[in-house]
Amino acid sequence: MTQRQRRPEPQAEPIQDRAELETVTGEILSYLISAMNVDVEAYVLDELRDGSVVFEIEGEDSGLLIGRRGETLRDVQFIVRMLVNRRIEQRANIIIDVERYQLRRTQKLHTIAESAARSASRGRAKSLDPMTPEERRIVHIALSDNQQVVTESEGQGTERHVVVKPR
Repeated sequence: MTQRQRRPEPQAEPIQDRAELETVTGEILSYLISAMNVDVEAYVLDELRDGSVVFEIEGEDSGLLIGRRGETLRDVQFIVRMLVNRRIEQRANIIIDVERYQLRRTQKLHTIAESAARSASRGRAKSLDPMTPEERRIVHIALSDNQQVVTESEGQGTERHVVVKPR
């Protein structure tokens, strides 16, 4: 039995050719959408979000692509990123958003973080609901400049959550 050789990891460099990134991502996303047999359309937003190219999906079946608490959307985004990275042999930052769900969720997390910070600044720690690593990161960043509180992630696995504590 021969050992299978691993491909080298994609380089973590910014994409030089945005047009190529958009084309490759569009092809992969279109293929996945047609394979899922959902009535949606995908397009590229003109603005970047956090340095990432954003593909917006809209349509009658868009809720199916969001899934419960955004789980399906996270999975679609992971698959698309992985396939694009392999095809262009670079690490590409791509955001797949459905009906601006991720943007609204980020705004909601900022609101939750600020509320927790107000509570913690009055002297008692505030534990937030369990979150994905990406969501916890958003909360940590949102409160990183707040001199009255400190944030920590606690718990294991799917129960991992952010605790906002007074400084």
